[in-house]
Amino acid sequence: MSEPDNEGFPTENAHTQRAYEFIRQKILGGAYSPGYRLKTLVLAKESGVSRTPVREALRQLQSEGLVDILPRLGASVRAVNFAQFKEMCEVRLALESFSAEQAARNREPEDIIDLEEAYREMEKLVAALEQVSDSEKLLQELVAQDIRFHLAVLKAAGNSLLKAEVLRLHLFSRLVRLDVGKMPEGSRDQIVVDTPERRRWVLSCHHKIFLAIQKGEPEAAGRAMHEHLRDIIDRGVMAMARAQKRREERAVPHSGAFYATNN
Repeated sequence: MSEPDNEGFPTENAHTQRAYEFIRQKILGGAYSPGYRLKTLVLAKESGVSRTPVREALRQLQSEGLVDILPRLGASVRAVNFAQFKEMCEVRLALESFSAEQAARNREPEDIIDLEEAYREMEKLVAALEQVSDSEKLLQELVAQDIRFHLAVLKAAGNSLLKAEVLRLHLFSRLVRLDVGKMPEGSRDQIVVDTPERRRWVLSCHHKIFLAIQKGEPEAAGRAMHEHLRDIIDRGVMAMARAQKRREERAVPHSGAFYATNN
């Protein structure tokens, strides 16, 4: 619920926050796909606020990199091409590896507790999934604990600018996953192929990261994080490249159809 002002009415900031959360959720939930035109009047009606808070919310989302705003063209959900995604992945790999190194240098006792709790929860969930491999609920919980672990690493690193940039790059990756996920059935590539073997391997990577941070070994922590992310990023880049190639193939008319319509 929005915060009221002195007269009991919602403040302009509360309206902006409402519009921001509404649009952001739609983007990250996949309802607004990359390239989707974000029309101020429509968004105002859908979110239940006026157009001014919507414009401010779009500017906030632009600063996060989720929205593009161009003169005379208006706002749209950012579409990330292959070259941009590859560059973002390279930056993410460097920053997150560095964050693990810094976590090993700067971690406090409560950081070790947070990391271990997240790792132990992941361990339990991986074991549970060995018994029920197709449980959507367990898979979602595993993803949540994975995110919790990585957030704990960023917190332990003790650098707010580093954390903000890494989280921004995670948003870009999510947009790409959503976009690749909308490829036609049968031609889709999973960025991460979820198998029991892979889950165990990912868990082992997290264990290496945790132990290195716990022991205060920056180089080992950085290497372990690099190994973990290099695999994820390579899969993501490959999936993105294949998705872009298929879009290009669908955009080019079949040669037979082309000549048939031009004779």
